[in-house]
Amino acid sequence: MKTNPSRALFALLLAAVPAALLAQPAVVIRAWPRGPAAAARVMIVKYGTPARFGKHALVWEDMGPWKRTVVYSNAWPMFVGATDKDFLEQTIARPVPPSKIPALTLFDRRLRIDEERGELSSRSESEEANFLALNLAEELISGRRTVSDAKGFYAKTLALSQAGKSSPYLEGLMYAPH
Repeated sequence: MKTNPSRALFALLLAAVPAALLAQPAVVIRAWPRGPAAAARVMIVKYGTPARFGKHALVWEDMGPWKRTVVYSNAWPMFVGATDKDFLEQTIARPVPPSKIPALTLFDRRLRIDEERGELSSRSESEEANFLALNLAEELISGRRTVSDAKGFYAKTLALSQAGKSSPYLEGLMYAPH
């Protein structure tokens, strides 16, 4: 029995369609939990197609104030607390003096300092929470706030935000990254 060449070509193309579709970020995130998928959609709308992506993460480079933005399909397990919400990591160019690292760690363990690259990252559930954490981190580094004051301000500002109030600390970086 002879195979119809056009039918064989159609079958070959049809078999290739799912792989091509899976190469789209919007399709990849369909299998993600609700929170990370929602954050990924927000970042796609705001910053466009990610520079790279895979089954477990979408990555944007040099978008907005960020050196890097990563949405992970799973939350970061390092923080004790709302661990199901820490799936959006955003990074700025900000060398941190070694003497300030302990204060930043005491303030928020979700901050990550990469001394070699001169980067400071925050991981949370939203870009607004990352802006807040990084703005307060800058104030800790510059000595304008204490750890205790920064923790209190962070909690109060997030609570007010959830009640519909706004703050410049949530709307963007209040300083120029280095």
